[in-house]
Parts: sequence; C-alpha cells; structure tokens
Amino acid sequence: MSRLRFTARLAVRDLLRSRGQAALVLATIAVPVLVGAAATTTARSLDLTETRQLDATIGPAATAWVDAYQRPGLVQSPTGSVRTDDAAAPAVPPTLAAYETALARVLGTPDDVHRMLVASPRWTGEDGRYRDGGYLIETDLTVPDVAAAFPLAAGRVPREPGEVVVDHALADALDLDPGATLTATPPPGTAGVDVAASRVSVVGVLRPVPGAADRMAAVGLPGTAARVPATLGDASQGSVRWIVTGPPVTWEQVQAVNALGSVVLSREVIARPPSAGQVAFPGDATATSDQDRALYVILGAAAVALAALMVAPAFAVAARRHRRELGLLSSVGAQGRDLRRVVVLQGVLAGTVASVAGAAGGIGVAAAIRGVTLAAGSVAMPDLRLNGAALALLVTNGIVSPTLAAWWPARQAAREDPVAALTGRPSVGGVPRERRRALTVAALAVGVLLSGAGVTASAPVLLGVGALTLLGGVLGSLGRIVGLLARLAPRLATPARYALRDADRRRSRTVPAVAGVLAAVALAVGAAGFSASYDAHGRAVYDAPSGVGTVRVAAPAADAGPDATTPRQWAALGDTLTRELPGGPVVPVRVGLSANASSPVWLDVAWVGGTAPSVPPLRVYPASWVPAADPNAPLVDDGTLVARLGLPGSAEAAAALAAGRVVVRWPQQVTPEGTARIGVGHAAVPSAVEVPATAVDLGSDRLRVIVPPTLADRLALRTVQEGLLAPSTPLPDVDAEHAALAALAAVVPGVEMAVERGPRSDGGAWTLALALTAAVLAAAAAGTCVALAAADVRPDLATLAAVGAPRRVRRGLAVAHAAVILVLGVGAGAVLGLAFAWAAVAGRRFGLHGVDPTWSFVWPWPVLALLVLAIPAVTLTGAWLLTPARLPLTRRLAG
Repeated sequence: MSRLRFTARLAVRDLLRSRGQAALVLATIAVPVLVGAAATTTARSLDLTETRQLDATIGPAATAWVDAYQRPGLVQSPTGSVRTDDAAAPAVPPTLAAYETALARVLGTPDDVHRMLVASPRWTGEDGRYRDGGYLIETDLTVPDVAAAFPLAAGRVPREPGEVVVDHALADALDLDPGATLTATPPPGTAGVDVAASRVSVVGVLRPVPGAADRMAAVGLPGTAARVPATLGDASQGSVRWIVTGPPVTWEQVQAVNALGSVVLSREVIARPPSAGQVAFPGDATATSDQDRALYVILGAAAVALAALMVAPAFAVAARRHRRELGLLSSVGAQGRDLRRVVVLQGVLAGTVASVAGAAGGIGVAAAIRGVTLAAGSVAMPDLRLNGAALALLVTNGIVSPTLAAWWPARQAAREDPVAALTGRPSVGGVPRERRRALTVAALAVGVLLSGAGVTASAPVLLGVGALTLLGGVLGSLGRIVGLLARLAPRLATPARYALRDADRRRSRTVPAVAGVLAAVALAVGAAGFSASYDAHGRAVYDAPSGVGTVRVAAPAADAGPDATTPRQWAALGDTLTRELPGGPVVPVRVGLSANASSPVWLDVAWVGGTAPSVPPLRVYPASWVPAADPNAPLVDDGTLVARLGLPGSAEAAAALAAGRVVVRWPQQVTPEGTARIGVGHAAVPSAVEVPATAVDLGSDRLRVIVPPTLADRLALRTVQEGLLAPSTPLPDVDAEHAALAALAAVVPGVEMAVERGPRSDGGAWTLALALTAAVLAAAAAGTCVALAAADVRPDLATLAAVGAPRRVRRGLAVAHAAVILVLGVGAGAVLGLAFAWAAVAGRRFGLHGVDPTWSFVWPWPVLALLVLAIPAVTLTGAWLLTPARLPLTRRLAG
C-alpha cells in the first residue's frame, strides 16, 4: 500500500508540474464525454416517465385510464403492454351500456367511471383552411377531476354541447382564439360514422401538457359532434375510453377489467407495481440478439480504441520527458511495476478528472437546454432525467481509454535500462522487428478479408471486426511508413529533411502523434462519407409525382356524388391558383377509373424482356394530388400534363403520349416491336390488351403507367378530373402556401393542395452533425498531437537558438515537424475513413436480399476539404506563430 501511495504522489506531481500538457489531455478526454453526456441526458429527458404519460391522458387528479374495448381475456403488464400470443376470444362485442355497467361494477360506482368519446373529424377554420388527423374528445367536463386533464391557458371551460376548447397545435394551425368558429366534418373517403358535420364555437385554448402538446384536439361536452356507438369493438364506429376517478385502482381490479376486454393504466399500479409473482406478462422487453450484442461490444471497443489513440501522444511524450527521472528511480531500487504504476496512474487520474468533469458539464448543458425550452413555452422536457447507464459508460470510457494509452509507454519505461535512461542513450529491446512486421501484415490481411466478408454477407459484426483489425494493421505499419518517407529526405529542403530524419530517428514520439491524428480524421471522414451517402439514399427513395416547385391541387372527382367538383368550380380553382401562386399555366390532372364502378382499377403490364428490376421496398411518398382515388388509377394524358411535371424524362414521355402510345416505366415491359401487353382485370371480362408503348422512367412508382386518351376505352377506363397542376416560380414560403390554400378552400371546401419541395433528410442531418462533431474533434486532436510533439522537439530548437540559428529557421523546423505528423495522419486517416464509409455503404447496397440501387457511395467533399486543407493550414500556421523567440537551453548528457 505504501508503494501505491508513493507512486500515486509521483503521478500527481508530474501532472501538476506539466500543466499545459495535462490541460490538453484533459480537454481531449472531457470534450467527447461532455458531448455524449449532454446528448444522452437530453434524449432521456425528452422521454417522458409513465407518470407523465398518464398525466397527459387523464390529468393529475384521476386515478386510472381504461382504454378502448379490444377482446375479453387480455393479459397486460403494469405499464399497459398487452401479450399478443393469446388465443383470440369469441368475437361477440358487447353493447356500450352493458360494458359500462360491468366496468362500474369492477371499478366502483357509475359516478366513478366517466366516458370519453374520441372521433377523428376534419377541422376547418373560418377562412377555409383545414387539418386532418386531429381529434374531437367529448367527456364530462363538469367533473373537476376530469376537467383537470385539460388545463386552460385562455378562455373558459365549455358549458354546453357545441362549445369546445382547442389545444395549441390546432389553435396555431388554424389561427384560433376564443370566439372563433370551427367546422367538424368527416374526413374524405370515410362514411362519417364517428362524427356528424357540425359547427362548434371555440371558448378556450388549452395549456400545453407534456406528452399531449401536439395532438391537434378539441375538447367538448357530450353531444357536441361525435356519434355514440351502440356496440363496441368496431373501429369504424368511433372509440370510447373511460377516465376513472375515486379510490385508487388496484392490480386485482386491473386484471378484472382485462378479463372484460380493456387495458387499464392505474396510477396506483404504476407507483407501486405488483410483485413478479402477481404478473403473468411483465411487458415487452426489447430483445437483443447475439449479433446486436456483438455489434455493441465492437462499437464500444472502437470508441475506447479511438479515444486511446487520440490521447496516446500525451503519455508517450510524458514518458520520454520523464525518462531520466524514471531511470533515477530505477537506479535507487524501484521495481518495474513501480515505474509502470507511475505512468499508468497518470492516465487513470487524468481520465477520472476529465471524464467526471465532462459528465458534469454535459448534464449542465442539458439542464441549460431544458431551461431554454421551458422559457420558450415548450413542455418537451418537463423533467431533467439522467441516463445512468449511458453516463456510466461514458465515464468508464473516459477512464479506460487514457489508461490504455498510458500502458504502452509505462511498459517501455518499466523495461528500460537505468543506465541508458540516465545517459540518454537509446534503449535496446522490445518486440523483435520480424515479429512486429509479421503481426502487421497479418492484421492487414485479416482486416481486409473480414471487411470484405462483412460487405458481401451484409454482416455488420464481421465488418466491425475487420475494420478494427485493419486499423490495428495500419497503426502497426506507421513506423515502416515513416522510415520509407525518410528516404526522401535528401531530396528535400533543409527543414523538411531535418524533420523527416528526426521523425524516423524518434519513431517512439512520431508514431503515437500520427496515430492520434489518424484515428480522429478516420472517424470524421468515415462519418462524413456515410452522411453524404445516407442523404443521397434519402433522395433516391423519395417518390414524387412531380418536380420541385410544382403545385398539386385535389378536389372531389366527378363521380364523388353530391360533393363532386363541377367544371365551373375547376375553372375557378385554376383562376385562384394562378392569382395566388403565379408561375405558369394550370393544367388538369385526369386519371382513369374502372368502367365497372364496383371494381377497382387493375392493370398488369407483362414483363417481356427479363425479370423486374430491383426496386427498394421502402419508398417515401409526398402528398399526392389524388386524395380519394383508387391508388392504382393511372394518369390519362395526351402529353400536356406530363410535359409540365418537371421530372427527368418528361419531354420524352410527353412526346410518346402525344403520339398515342402508353408510357410504362421499365424497358423490360416493351417488346422489340414497341408494344406492351397489359392485363385488364377490372373489365366485365378480364383480358389482355396489346398496345403501342414506350418505356420512360420518370422516377416515381406512381407514374409507372400513363395512358393516352385514345387508348382509355381499350383498357376499360373512364376518365375523370381529380386535380390541377401548376408550376410556381419562385417556390412559395409557408405563409404564401397557407394563404393560397385558404383562397382555394373558399371556392371548394375541402380542397387539398401540396407544394412539392423535394425530399427532406432529417436522418442525414443527424449523421452530418455527427460528422461535423468528429471533424471538430479531429481538429482538436491534430492540434493537441502537434503541440505535444512540438514540446518534445523544443530542446532541439533551444540548441539551435544557442548556436545562433535565427527564429525564421526555428519556425521552419517547427512547421516541418508539424507537417510530417499532419501529412501522415491526415492522409492515412482520410484514406482509411473513406474505406470504412465505402464498406458501410456497400454493406447496405449489396445485402442478402439483392442489390439496393438507392445506396451508392458519395464523396464528402466539404468535410474532406475541411480536414485535408483547413485543419493542416490552421495547425501549421499555429506552429509558425507560436514558436517562441527565446528558448531556455536544456542540459543534455552525452551518450
């Protein structure tokens, strides 16, 4: 124990004495921990607790929530998850009255169980703007515990049917204030069985509640607009839930309601969950496969390895700087483990201080973010919640990585000859050169093989192991690469020649510095390459029926019954669209519906030139111009509409349609004679029709078949107008879009409009943020490694100053030393990062289920320019400017 205390005092003294170096090491460790702690704490704070989620549904005063009827004999967890492997109960849905009587018998009295009727209307404001996807909630707001679930920010509670309070999401969408009027109508394409068309008065606006701030809801008394179903279990009849007030609901009561057919969330059960023996179904545990666990282990190992590499130069320089002191300790009787412990404890102490400080700082950043959001009126982060597991992993990584970084210098110090250390002579020993070379070649070969196998088999575990092994091989070959570059020294100018030879002579200093820069740059370039490829993938899977800047308008078609849009209304809609969003001529959108009104459209284009091409299963669709039409209905056009779609190939498709030819998507669907065989399954007698055809890929699955009017009869299609299309120049902002929609709705209530703005890459933005964060870390690591290496070269510069070398020469040597590290580290790191990114993208493209053509590697030119040009330029400029004018001469012992 006394030896441990002694070595610990030495480690603390060395850290305090080298404050500048210690500060760089602490910053390198603390910054990633701070970023990770802030991100994980913020994410956990955005995830509401079960109690908060229950408060969002039933308020703070009610005791339980009974969900809609499903089937008798449910088995649920205390938090509301339902076991899905039970045999289905007999489909005999109860009546609403009988079910409510049974609930009251289980949960207390009828006065304790309050009905909540939920409908899904289309909300339309006074100016004609509307919103789908919202809710109408009808419940007894005269009960204080029920009304507490809907706290007011302005106005009053409804006092009679026909009055509602709206949440902020609906109020902001339709510019509603107390005194406004709303219209509730059935959404298009529904029978309107859960809501009756009604006008309601807005008497209040709800206060945002965590978990329920954006549900687009209006709340009123029973009898406002929702229809009351007579029988439960039919989703088309609306949804009935219940709020329970009164005494706490126990686990036994929850199970009794499960037997009736509903899930229950009880405040009592959530606060004091039952024992494991009382629970038949504990909940949906997230299953983690062995492959996922292995992948997590690999990612953790990669994080530790990269962090260790970025701080390794500090401990390598520290061991060299204190070499004589360690030799002196060895000469007076200190054992190898004591010397090793001194250096390793420096890593442990630095990692502990930096990681704890980084974690505390990250929590502080998350708290500041929460404070800003609360001050802005948002309730997304009502509580500051810590992710204990993630914080523990971050702190552990912050401690383990510098400890590992210090281990190799500690091992070398423990094995060094005291005489060589005291006299400054180079040490003899270590791993034999032949063994090092064999291990490096083996690591490179195994890394390439495993990475290739991971790509071809779409196995992320193999790919991760291969990448780590390949990284180890590249790091092991750095010394050899430095030696090869040193052979170019005679052909270079004096500063570069001296720097290369010095780097080769002192590989124990050069290699850790290069490795630190390499690891950081490889991480940044790899993340940037995958980010750019992910963004390109998002654009490739985006399926738009018209080009960016086009405006699509939809209204009920000619066969939509009494709500059908008349030709005069279509003309008025076109005039309004031209006035509100000028940009070009407005053209009608016509589709072909089945001539047999009772049958949906079914056109099957035969493959005559091979198999169907590989099409990704996941497509991202924007808003369509056809809200209620058969989704398989083809466009019917003579080329006028298609010519204005603004898509690649529009002109060729328009010419084919003008010539009376059907446009199909794939060349494999067209015979050598220029025809396509189309199966017509919606006709009175299904048949196949051979028509002239041209293959044009317009990039959208919705435009896979376009029929000219002259062939509509042959395909048993009747043509109806369902929309308008117009270009808009320039692209309108959101306010102009809303104003245009309001003007169109004044002509035809319920009209829909969409402005094509192109794909959004939200996921790519997160990946790009990761890439930029990695780039910042790479810049910091590069500056740190160069600064530490410059500190080790400072005695040489002091010697040159003592013999009369001007500052210009010393600056040139400092810049040359830094350039050697940066050229090797940035160059090798960029190549390795690009290789990792390409492998990750190739694993997505060449999967086990075939080739996904939407994945392709995209070069991350902006990040590459930042890393390859900007970071070296800034770092080298810093090395030039920060070279001191006077340097203290360090005493050296002759070898």
